[in-house]
Amino acid sequence: MLGAGIATLQGWTGKGFSYYQMLKGLFRKKGDPDPAVLKRKLEKKLKKYRQGIAKVGSMLKDTTRTTFVTVCIAEHLSVAETRRLLAELARHKVHANNVVVNQLVRGSPTADELRMLEAAGAAAFAAGSGVDAALAAKLIASARLSSAREAIQAKHLRALASLKEAACLDLVRVPLLAGEVRGPAALRQFAGLLDGSAAAAAAAAAATAGGAAPKDEL
Repeated sequence: MLGAGIATLQGWTGKGFSYYQMLKGLFRKKGDPDPAVLKRKLEKKLKKYRQGIAKVGSMLKDTTRTTFVTVCIAEHLSVAETRRLLAELARHKVHANNVVVNQLVRGSPTADELRMLEAAGAAAFAAGSGVDAALAAKLIASARLSSAREAIQAKHLRALASLKEAACLDLVRVPLLAGEVRGPAALRQFAGLLDGSAAAAAAAAAATAGGAAPKDEL
Protein backbone atom coordinates (compact mmCIF):
# COMPACT_ATOMS: atom_id res chain seq x y z
CA MET A 1 0.00 0.00 0.00
CA LEU A 2 2.86 2.37 0.87
CA GLY A 3 4.60 1.41 -2.36
CA ALA A 4 1.46 2.27 -4.33
CA GLY A 5 1.27 5.60 -2.50
CA ILE A 6 4.84 6.47 -3.37
CA ALA A 7 4.24 5.49 -7.02
CA THR A 8 1.27 7.88 -7.07
CA LEU A 9 3.40 10.56 -5.44
CA GLN A 10 6.04 10.08 -8.12
CA GLY A 11 3.39 10.68 -10.78
CA TRP A 12 2.25 13.85 -9.02
CA THR A 13 5.88 14.96 -8.72
CA GLY A 14 6.29 14.97 -12.51
CA LYS A 15 3.18 17.07 -12.99
CA GLY A 16 3.97 19.35 -10.05
CA PHE A 17 7.47 20.13 -11.27
CA SER A 18 6.16 20.90 -14.74
CA TYR A 19 3.93 23.62 -13.26
CA TYR A 20 6.76 24.73 -10.96
CA GLN A 21 9.12 25.17 -13.94
CA MET A 22 6.51 27.19 -15.80
CA LEU A 23 6.08 29.57 -12.86
CA LYS A 24 9.79 29.75 -12.15
CA GLY A 25 10.40 30.63 -15.78
CA LEU A 26 8.31 33.74 -15.26
CA PHE A 27 9.69 34.78 -11.86
CA ARG A 28 13.11 33.12 -11.64
CA LYS A 29 15.96 35.14 -10.17
CA LYS A 30 19.69 34.70 -10.51
CA GLY A 31 21.02 32.17 -8.01
CA ASP A 32 17.74 30.24 -7.61
CA PRO A 33 18.18 26.44 -7.55
CA ASP A 34 17.65 24.62 -10.83
CA PRO A 35 14.19 22.94 -10.77
CA ALA A 36 15.53 20.00 -12.77
CA VAL A 37 18.15 19.33 -10.09
CA LEU A 38 15.52 19.50 -7.33
CA LYS A 39 13.30 17.12 -9.28
CA ARG A 40 16.11 14.58 -9.69
CA LYS A 41 16.92 14.72 -5.96
CA LEU A 42 13.30 14.15 -4.99
CA GLU A 43 12.89 11.30 -7.47
CA LYS A 44 16.06 9.69 -6.11
CA LYS A 45 14.72 9.87 -2.54
CA LEU A 46 11.33 8.46 -3.55
CA LYS A 47 13.02 5.62 -5.42
CA LYS A 48 15.10 4.82 -2.34
CA TYR A 49 11.99 4.80 -0.12
CA ARG A 50 10.16 2.56 -2.57
CA GLN A 51 13.05 0.07 -2.60
CA GLY A 52 13.03 0.04 1.22
CA ILE A 53 9.29 -0.61 1.30
CA ALA A 54 9.67 -3.42 -1.23
CA LYS A 55 12.36 -4.97 0.97
CA VAL A 56 10.10 -4.83 4.04
CA GLY A 57 7.21 -6.28 2.01
CA SER A 58 9.40 -9.15 0.87
CA MET A 59 10.47 -9.82 4.47
CA LEU A 60 6.83 -9.86 5.66
CA LYS A 61 5.96 -12.47 3.02
CA ASP A 62 8.94 -14.68 3.91
CA THR A 63 7.40 -17.41 6.09
CA THR A 64 10.85 -18.49 7.34
CA ARG A 65 11.40 -15.06 8.92
CA THR A 66 7.97 -13.61 9.68
CA THR A 67 4.62 -14.70 10.99
CA PHE A 68 1.73 -12.72 12.44
CA VAL A 69 0.12 -13.53 15.77
CA THR A 70 -3.26 -11.84 16.02
CA VAL A 71 -4.44 -10.82 19.50
CA CYS A 72 -8.07 -10.00 20.24
CA ILE A 73 -10.72 -10.18 22.93
CA ALA A 74 -14.00 -12.09 22.70
CA GLU A 75 -16.22 -9.15 21.78
CA HIS A 76 -18.10 -8.30 18.60
CA LEU A 77 -15.94 -5.40 17.37
CA SER A 78 -12.64 -7.13 18.14
CA VAL A 79 -13.72 -10.32 16.34
CA ALA A 80 -14.83 -8.27 13.30
CA GLU A 81 -11.49 -6.42 13.22
CA THR A 82 -9.62 -9.72 13.54
CA ARG A 83 -11.55 -11.16 10.61
CA ARG A 84 -10.69 -8.13 8.47
CA LEU A 85 -7.01 -8.28 9.48
CA LEU A 86 -6.73 -11.99 8.68
CA ALA A 87 -8.39 -11.43 5.30
CA GLU A 88 -5.91 -8.62 4.50
CA LEU A 89 -2.94 -10.75 5.57
CA ALA A 90 -4.14 -13.59 3.35
CA ARG A 91 -4.72 -11.22 0.43
CA HIS A 92 -1.14 -9.95 0.70
CA LYS A 93 0.21 -13.50 1.24
CA VAL A 94 1.48 -12.76 4.74
CA HIS A 95 1.65 -15.81 7.02
CA ALA A 96 -0.38 -15.98 10.25
CA ASN A 97 -0.41 -18.98 12.59
CA ASN A 98 -2.23 -18.09 15.81
CA VAL A 99 -5.12 -16.06 17.15
CA VAL A 100 -4.70 -15.24 20.83
CA VAL A 101 -7.99 -14.50 22.59
CA ASN A 102 -7.19 -12.55 25.74
CA GLN A 103 -9.02 -11.76 29.01
CA LEU A 104 -11.45 -14.67 28.99
CA VAL A 105 -13.66 -15.02 32.09
CA ARG A 106 -13.36 -18.48 33.62
CA GLY A 107 -14.88 -20.32 36.59
CA SER A 108 -18.11 -18.36 36.89
CA PRO A 109 -21.24 -20.12 38.19
CA THR A 110 -23.20 -22.21 35.72
CA ALA A 111 -26.71 -21.16 34.75
CA ASP A 112 -28.19 -23.73 37.19
CA GLU A 113 -25.93 -22.60 40.04
CA LEU A 114 -26.81 -18.96 39.39
CA ARG A 115 -30.54 -19.76 39.42
CA MET A 116 -30.11 -21.52 42.76
CA LEU A 117 -28.33 -18.48 44.22
CA GLU A 118 -30.93 -16.04 42.93
CA ALA A 119 -33.80 -18.25 44.07
CA ALA A 120 -32.36 -18.47 47.58
CA GLY A 121 -31.83 -14.72 47.76
CA ALA A 122 -29.25 -12.67 49.61
CA ALA A 123 -30.82 -13.23 53.04
CA ALA A 124 -30.81 -17.05 52.79
CA PHE A 125 -27.30 -17.03 51.32
CA ALA A 126 -26.11 -14.79 54.17
CA ALA A 127 -27.71 -17.03 56.80
CA GLY A 128 -26.17 -20.17 55.32
CA SER A 129 -22.69 -18.73 54.74
CA GLY A 130 -22.32 -16.58 57.84
CA VAL A 131 -21.80 -13.28 55.96
CA ASP A 132 -24.00 -10.21 56.26
CA ALA A 133 -26.81 -9.64 53.78
CA ALA A 134 -25.11 -6.67 52.04
CA LEU A 135 -22.01 -8.73 51.27
CA ALA A 136 -24.16 -11.67 50.15
CA ALA A 137 -25.99 -9.36 47.71
CA LYS A 138 -22.65 -8.17 46.30
CA LEU A 139 -21.46 -11.75 45.86
CA ILE A 140 -24.64 -12.71 44.02
CA ALA A 141 -24.35 -9.62 41.78
CA SER A 142 -20.70 -10.48 41.04
CA ALA A 143 -21.67 -14.05 40.19
CA ARG A 144 -24.42 -12.77 37.88
CA LEU A 145 -22.00 -10.40 36.12
CA SER A 146 -19.22 -12.98 35.63
CA SER A 147 -21.71 -15.57 34.33
CA ALA A 148 -23.16 -13.07 31.86
CA ARG A 149 -19.70 -12.03 30.64
CA GLU A 150 -18.58 -15.65 30.22
CA ALA A 151 -21.72 -16.45 28.21
CA ILE A 152 -21.17 -13.43 25.93
CA GLN A 153 -17.52 -14.35 25.41
CA ALA A 154 -18.45 -17.96 24.63
CA LYS A 155 -20.77 -16.72 21.87
CA HIS A 156 -18.03 -14.61 20.28
CA LEU A 157 -15.48 -17.41 20.68
CA ARG A 158 -17.76 -19.67 18.64
CA ALA A 159 -18.10 -16.95 16.01
CA LEU A 160 -14.31 -16.55 15.87
CA ALA A 161 -13.72 -20.29 15.59
CA SER A 162 -16.22 -20.51 12.72
CA LEU A 163 -14.50 -17.83 10.59
CA LYS A 164 -13.12 -19.21 7.34
CA GLU A 165 -10.19 -16.80 7.73
CA ALA A 166 -9.25 -18.53 11.01
CA ALA A 167 -10.00 -22.09 9.90
CA CYS A 168 -6.35 -23.19 9.71
CA LEU A 169 -5.10 -21.17 12.69
CA ASP A 170 -4.58 -22.21 16.30
CA LEU A 171 -6.94 -20.47 18.72
CA VAL A 172 -5.09 -19.73 21.98
CA ARG A 173 -7.40 -18.95 24.91
CA VAL A 174 -5.91 -16.80 27.69
CA PRO A 175 -7.91 -16.27 30.90
CA LEU A 176 -8.56 -12.95 32.58
CA LEU A 177 -5.93 -12.53 35.31
CA ALA A 178 -6.33 -10.93 38.70
CA GLY A 179 -3.14 -8.86 38.40
CA GLU A 180 -1.10 -7.04 35.78
CA VAL A 181 1.46 -9.00 33.79
CA ARG A 182 4.57 -7.29 35.16
CA GLY A 183 7.84 -8.74 36.37
CA PRO A 184 9.74 -11.93 35.46
CA ALA A 185 7.47 -14.34 37.33
CA ALA A 186 4.29 -12.92 35.83
CA LEU A 187 5.81 -12.93 32.34
CA ARG A 188 6.90 -16.56 32.69
CA GLN A 189 3.41 -17.48 33.87
CA PHE A 190 1.83 -15.63 30.95
CA ALA A 191 4.22 -17.31 28.48
CA GLY A 192 3.08 -20.65 29.87
CA LEU A 193 -0.53 -19.70 29.19
CA LEU A 194 0.36 -18.94 25.59
CA ASP A 195 2.05 -22.29 24.99
CA GLY A 196 -0.64 -24.26 26.85
CA SER A 197 1.34 -25.12 29.97
CA ALA A 198 -0.90 -26.89 32.50
CA ALA A 199 1.17 -25.55 35.40
CA ALA A 200 0.76 -21.97 34.19
CA ALA A 201 -2.98 -22.45 33.73
CA ALA A 202 -3.28 -23.82 37.27
CA ALA A 203 -1.23 -20.91 38.66
CA ALA A 204 -3.40 -18.42 36.77
CA ALA A 205 -6.57 -20.04 38.09
CA ALA A 206 -5.23 -19.95 41.65
CA ALA A 207 -4.15 -16.31 41.30
CA THR A 208 -7.53 -15.33 39.87
CA ALA A 209 -9.38 -17.13 42.63
CA GLY A 210 -7.21 -15.65 45.36
CA GLY A 211 -6.75 -12.20 43.85
CA ALA A 212 -2.96 -12.57 44.06
CA ALA A 213 -0.69 -10.07 42.36
CA PRO A 214 2.91 -10.68 41.21
CA LYS A 215 5.44 -9.91 43.96
CA ASP A 216 8.43 -9.15 41.75
CA GLU A 217 7.05 -6.36 39.61
CA LEU A 218 9.48 -4.33 37.56
